[in-house]
Amino acid sequence: MRPKRTLAWLLTAMLIAGLIACSNGGTIDGGGNTGASDKTAQTNTEKGPVKLRYMVWGSPNEKKAVENYSKKYMEQNPNVSIEVIHVPNDNYATKVATMVAGNDAPDLAYMSEAQAYELAAQGKLVDIFERLDVDPDFKLENYAPNVFYQYEPGRSLGRRIGIGTMGMYYNTEIFEKAGIDPLPRDPAKTMTWDQFVNLAKRLTIDESGKNALDPAFNPNKIKQYGFMMETGWANYLPMVMSNGGSFVNEDGTKFGLSDPAAYEAIQQLADLINVHHVAPSPVQLKSLPNLATSLQTGKAAMIFGGNWLTLDLSAAKAKFGYGLFPKMKENASIILASPVVIFKSTKNLDEAWKFYKYAADPSAAIGIYADGLSIPVLKDWLTDEEKLKQWAVNDKHPDGYVDVMIKPLFAETTKPGPPDLLKNYGKIDTIVTPALDNVWLGKTSAKEAMESIKPQVEAELQGVYEWMH
Repeated sequence: MRPKRTLAWLLTAMLIAGLIACSNGGTIDGGGNTGASDKTAQTNTEKGPVKLRYMVWGSPNEKKAVENYSKKYMEQNPNVSIEVIHVPNDNYATKVATMVAGNDAPDLAYMSEAQAYELAAQGKLVDIFERLDVDPDFKLENYAPNVFYQYEPGRSLGRRIGIGTMGMYYNTEIFEKAGIDPLPRDPAKTMTWDQFVNLAKRLTIDESGKNALDPAFNPNKIKQYGFMMETGWANYLPMVMSNGGSFVNEDGTKFGLSDPAAYEAIQQLADLINVHHVAPSPVQLKSLPNLATSLQTGKAAMIFGGNWLTLDLSAAKAKFGYGLFPKMKENASIILASPVVIFKSTKNLDEAWKFYKYAADPSAAIGIYADGLSIPVLKDWLTDEEKLKQWAVNDKHPDGYVDVMIKPLFAETTKPGPPDLLKNYGKIDTIVTPALDNVWLGKTSAKEAMESIKPQVEAELQGVYEWMH
């Protein structure tokens, strides 16, 4: 469920535009030369065996989870075979572009937000809301907030693969050994920023055993980091929001990260690396194990990451717990996870739609949720205690998961991120991310970096997409 970076998609946009036009004889007809009408597609299940191609990204554990529920679906539907096409994240956007340009698109696919919006605008994807007219079991009120991507008012390119959100993880053995209480899970008891910095210092240990509170601490010889996080928007934006800031203003016409509330929060995060020495820089991260492995092996005492890390941590039998991220002014969180789409070129729309719904229903595909990879998009699976017990309350979800990862989803302060909302985000990201990289590396202040790119960013702003709920 990891959120996709949009840079790779931006670099392949010209390939899509040019090659698709050629493959369609210079026009964009919405389905390519292999496409079938919806009416024809819906009758294909009567013609015998059906093959669906399902393209996904993700870690080896994610791949295995997808293969497991696909296999279960095939056992229940012997006339359907599903080929799971697993593509590494770094090559995914290019692979999609090449397949679409060659009239060889899969039936269903995970997709980055930017690429999905672009292909939807070209008419390449099924409008999911059209299924409301033909499937009485498909009701929008059954879904959690902020699930459906609308590329135009009343038209949806798809739902989230599952729900993603962010939270704190901590190594329970490290905390117990240090005599530190578990991280707070009650929003009324969330740590202040100063409390968090002090805790991270206490948990950052150099090779001689001194922590970052000790004047003799050596920041060049760190054995255990108190905190570790990546530096994408999903990592810094919750802190920006907590301080009253935003990526852009509400209608997407002004750059928000150049406002004091935003850049002050970003600076606080950068100071964890360059001033307090409790977190590794992006360069140092490259030589360290990934977040889950770092937490499991004691390279990090706390990490900030997506709910999907539960899958990898549980698979590794790590000793971990959950906590709420510290706040500046108020608790804030984000909802993320890229869309899963159906291509109009599918020759088996009816079966593709049935599998699309199946993958979203925990009662049919419980493993992907019970194993810790994802959060269901169906509302009752997030609110009904008996249903929560079927996937979120088990040995793979340590105590605290519901408080940290589920309950905040319904808070007013939980919002979709810029890839979901912002038109032309792919281009904007190529301006913002390099500027922020210099902040994380300590080469410039957040204020200077964000103010310097404000004219560039605002020249690229094209407004926001409308979200239903």
